[in-house]
Amino acid sequence: MASAVAKRSLRASLCHAGALARLRADPRPTMREAFDAAHEAVKRAFREHYERRGWRVREHEEGYLLKQRAAGGGGLSGGGLGGGPWSCTQGGTTCTVVALLDARTLVVANVGDSDAILCGLGPRAAPTAAGACAEAGARPPCVLSGEHSPETPGEFERMRAFRPDRRRAQAAGVPGGCLWPEMRFVYDAQARVKHECRSCFAVDGRSGAPSVTSCGEYYKNVRSEWASLVTTPPTARFQDALAFTRSIGDLHLHAYGVSHDPFVAVYDLCDPRRAANPAGGPFFFVFLIIGKRCFVVMCPTIVLIHWDAPARLFRLIICGDRRQR
Repeated sequence: MASAVAKRSLRASLCHAGALARLRADPRPTMREAFDAAHEAVKRAFREHYERRGWRVREHEEGYLLKQRAAGGGGLSGGGLGGGPWSCTQGGTTCTVVALLDARTLVVANVGDSDAILCGLGPRAAPTAAGACAEAGARPPCVLSGEHSPETPGEFERMRAFRPDRRRAQAAGVPGGCLWPEMRFVYDAQARVKHECRSCFAVDGRSGAPSVTSCGEYYKNVRSEWASLVTTPPTARFQDALAFTRSIGDLHLHAYGVSHDPFVAVYDLCDPRRAANPAGGPFFFVFLIIGKRCFVVMCPTIVLIHWDAPARLFRLIICGDRRQR
């Protein structure tokens, strides 16, 4: 539900002449407003979904939705005032939006483990050591989207600033200097309670700087990346976890620092070195070949898990182009 609602909302926000004009003039606020609208649309959809089925729904002061099945299953119209315990609604989606403006400017916005990958062909492309790229005399694939993994130090620091763990600071004797967020950044382990799993970070006691521990228990994909999570602390009313730090929806986790605020970057395709905000970082892949023709290839998230995407997608598209497919 969340992905379908978010898609409709983003299309409504961005697919009209006024939005394109705003994207040209001020792309970052325009994309952020579109993601805000999508997040609120998902929240409304959750509420309507449960109310239509006879559940009581109310919003917690921290912004997430609580639901309770009406007594006797008769719905609110039947006079039921509640029966079972309250629980929080769950569900959300990753998202990547790519806008190509005037055949020159690329605006990329994403939350979660969505990737946008650019590959350019042409006489100005530098040769590389990568086999497929070198064969074509092309620039290597470039990840354009933001990194929202639980192993990202910047995301750890952002959540620490949003909701610091004051109890942990007091227990450590440093009440004035919170070194940890309430949200736990951990490596997943199948036989453990999530908040008891090994931490993704060690924190310097003086500077507060986090460093990745790389002590995961199993890899999540063929690129040997550790399976990691953000998870609510043991004091949370509801235990919840997510494999990335930003998403649309996931309302309860937003109370602890998960965010729908997208990474937004603007790239000049005529000179990628002039990218306004280059970064390393699925809802889908976007793959552009700059030359006589432009190709866009979209793949679901599962491709990223089981494929070394950049090199193999690059080779796939080049071979397909040569065969005129």
